[in-house]
Amino acid sequence: MTPQEFSLRECISGVLARYRDTETLAQAQFYFNEPTDSIIHGDRSLFETMMAELINNAVEAAPKDSQVVLSIQNESGLRVEIENPGAGIDEKLVPHIFERFRFVDGIPLIGLDLPLAQRIAKMHGAEISIRSEKNSGNIVVLAFADSGQHFAAS
Repeated sequence: MTPQEFSLRECISGVLARYRDTETLAQAQFYFNEPTDSIIHGDRSLFETMMAELINNAVEAAPKDSQVVLSIQNESGLRVEIENPGAGIDEKLVPHIFERFRFVDGIPLIGLDLPLAQRIAKMHGAEISIRSEKNSGNIVVLAFADSGQHFAAS
């Protein structure tokens, strides 16, 4: 990991700019609410990889022409939330979504993208969680611990 300080808003904007003309983002309307910014201390390249995976998953799970909203919040601790109105994740799978090569009731969770994203988040002093309800969509939350890994931009 090559640690450096970088703007969270600029990092996310850069990831979105790379996706802007791809079919992935074209299938949904993507909104980035960015009322605040924070400086992250960590590996920008790894952080961009993590954000790209989370954004890609949110858009792919969203119905065509729906709205996916990404927001940065810093009221009670730094959080990045990605919300989509998709079908939701089966409640049996949610507790295992970050485990590699796991089967739950015969359903394989074979993807490595979310376990990798969680590992990158932890390297940056954060934790990813998913709130999901069947037929009500998903909210992916990247929450930073108050550990000095980030600080508010001036």
